[in-house]
Amino acid sequence: MEITKTMAIYFSPTTTTRQMTFAVAKGVASVFGTQIHFKNWARPRMREQDAVFGSQTLTVVGMPTYAGRLPNLIAPSLKAHLKGNKTPAIAVVTYGNRDYENSLAELVDLLSNNGFIVVAALAVPCAHAFANIGSGRPNEKDLVDAIRFGQQVGVNLGQVEYERQLKRVAVPGDPEAPYYKPLKSDGTPANFLKAKPEVDGDKCTGCSVCVRLCPMASIVVNPVSGKAEIHGICIKCQACLRGCEPGALAFTDPEFLAHKAMLEAHYKAEKDAAYFPFIIDEA
Repeated sequence: MEITKTMAIYFSPTTTTRQMTFAVAKGVASVFGTQIHFKNWARPRMREQDAVFGSQTLTVVGMPTYAGRLPNLIAPSLKAHLKGNKTPAIAVVTYGNRDYENSLAELVDLLSNNGFIVVAALAVPCAHAFANIGSGRPNEKDLVDAIRFGQQVGVNLGQVEYERQLKRVAVPGDPEAPYYKPLKSDGTPANFLKAKPEVDGDKCTGCSVCVRLCPMASIVVNPVSGKAEIHGICIKCQACLRGCEPGALAFTDPEFLAHKAMLEAHYKAEKDAAYFPFIIDEA
C-alpha cells in the first residue's frame, strides 16, 4: 500500500496528547519517508474547517479522555468536519491515569463512520490535567514505544496489496456508554459542571496568553481593567492555568477540589499503555 502523506490531528490543551500523536506519526512517517502535517483541533477556527483525506494519507488522530469518553464539546466538530475516503487511520487516546473507559471505542467508531479505516489504536496514561496523578507521563519509554508502534503499523501497511486486507481494529468499550460521573472521596457526586477558574487581579498582567490558549474562546481581556475575564463555557482543560506564568488563574470551586482530592487518593498507581496493533487480514 502506498502512503504519500502522514497527518497528525490532535486536541491537546496540556500537550500530552500532542506528544503521543506526534510520536506515533513519527514512527509511521519514518517507514514511508513522508513529512508529518499537523492540524491542531484545539483552535476554534480550525474546528470549523473541513479536513478531508484520501486513501494514501495515513491519519493519526489523538484525543484526551474526559469523564471516560471524548470531550463532549469537541467530538461533534470531529464528526462534522473530519472526513476520510477509505483513509487508513490510527486512533490515539490519552487519559489522566484513572481509566480511558469508552473514549477509545468512541474515537474508533467516530472515525469509522466518517470514512476512515482505523487499523490500529492505543490508549496511554498521562499526567492528569488537574489532579496530581500520572505525573511525568508520557515518559521517554511511552514515547519510544509509540514511535515503534507507529513503525510497525507502517511496515504492515507497506505489505498490504488490497484494500480488503485493511480491517477495523477491535478495542474495548462502548461508544454510546454514559459519561463517568465525578465523585468525592466519600463516594457522593461532585457537581462542578459550571466551575470556572478565578482570576487574581493582582497577578494578572493582561498578557492575553490565556485568551489564545482557551479552546472554547471563553476568555477575554477587559479593555478597561486590563485583566483576563472568563465569560463563556469552561471545559476544565487547564490550558489557561498551564500557560499563565504569573499564576493568576486557579480553580477554587469546592466540588471541583473535592473530586481532585478523590482522584489523588485513589489513582496514584502507575498504569500501562494499551496497544491494539494492525494485523493484516489475509482472508
